[in-house]
Amino acid sequence: MLLYNHHVMPSENSDIGLISRIQKYSTKDGPGNRNTVFLKGCTLDCQWCSNPELIHPHPELLYTSSNCISCGLCIDTCPHEALSYDDDELIIVDREKCAGSGECVEVCPSDALELVGKEITVHDLVAELMKDAVFYQTSGGGVTFSGGEPLCQPGFVRRVAEELKKQGV
Repeated sequence: MLLYNHHVMPSENSDIGLISRIQKYSTKDGPGNRNTVFLKGCTLDCQWCSNPELIHPHPELLYTSSNCISCGLCIDTCPHEALSYDDDELIIVDREKCAGSGECVEVCPSDALELVGKEITVHDLVAELMKDAVFYQTSGGGVTFSGGEPLCQPGFVRRVAEELKKQGV
């Protein structure tokens, strides 16, 4: 296992990976129509990083102040008391207290909060990606792994890729 910023990355043979999202019907990340799987975790520290929300290898809470209506539901719901208001009634996230449970995201009526990163099994990711098999087949497309850095989860990525290959992707 890799130790990264005090967090343990998945082992080489991991059945579980940490992803951010699946971008469907991409035409810019390889030939044909494809889905791009964005993984969490990166050790490269690139100055030009286009996905800084994917650097840390754990779920993270993002806050968009322009969406916030300052209702306080998130503050009241957080079981770890990781949220509070600043002087302008904007939310402050205490990253030391936040456990990434996502309970605050579920109650936010204005989509001001987003949890980036969720664990998923090889089986569940392959099943989700195979829903678009017809698009891969008709366009010569497939699946792209992006990040973060996919090589921070080599066993997981390898196992997903092997399962997709077995199914003709």
